Amino acid sequence: LPGDNLEGFRESLDFALSCAPNHLDIFPLSVLPGTRLRETAGGLGLEYLRSAPYTVTGSGNGSKKENRSFSPEDLNAAENLTAAVNELYNNGRAVPWFLLCSDVLKLRPVEIIEAFIRDTDELNPIEELEKPSRLRDFIQRLVRDSNQSDFAPLLGDIICLFTLDSACREGLTLPSAITFTFNPQALNEHLEMGISDLEELSAFVPRQAGNYLPSVEENILVFKYESGNNSV
Repeated sequence: LPGDNLEGFRESLDFALSCAPNHLDIFPLSVLPGTRLRETAGGLGLEYLRSAPYTVTGSGNGSKKENRSFSPEDLNAAENLTAAVNELYNNGRAVPWFLLCSDVLKLRPVEIIEAFIRDTDELNPIEELEKPSRLRDFIQRLVRDSNQSDFAPLLGDIICLFTLDSACREGLTLPSAITFTFNPQALNEHLEMGISDLEELSAFVPRQAGNYLPSVEENILVFKYESGNNSV
């Protein structure tokens, strides 16, 4: 918008994501014909496409690059943030765990989005069967880079659990097996009781490394634990 800049856009993302929306849609401004905005675009320093979709290509109070409040380069950075929000937050169904990660990592929500951009060469859609392990690995790398590295396995398990649960509720195809560090059934029970403190979870949820095979029974995610000759 007129008068906005990249840092203002980042702050807007922080606010929007802190509200934990189920879905976040982000669009560039379109300077549509016949609108008051179109009539005043020149005075506002808006540069935009002269044909549909009439999107802004730059903005500011002057023609010099240093006077622009939202340069073409900044708009490109905003587009990358938009693509990352869509892939990590929306398509990754990150609502249940995103703010928990932000709190544990002491990172602004937008900083997690920016880390995802750096972690991903191209923001191509993540295959559904790869989402639990892909999102877990991304967050675990962030945790290890912070001073909370001890919580990497637990936080990774929480992300896998929520990702599998949301896929189950949407009737999507589940991975054939996912390796957990902590018992996912016990972890899920504690989370359902409202316990989200990682120190408390790590103290009360047993570690039972092994493969957990998710299956759907009456829309409930059931984990079958297999390790050696034991199965639960």
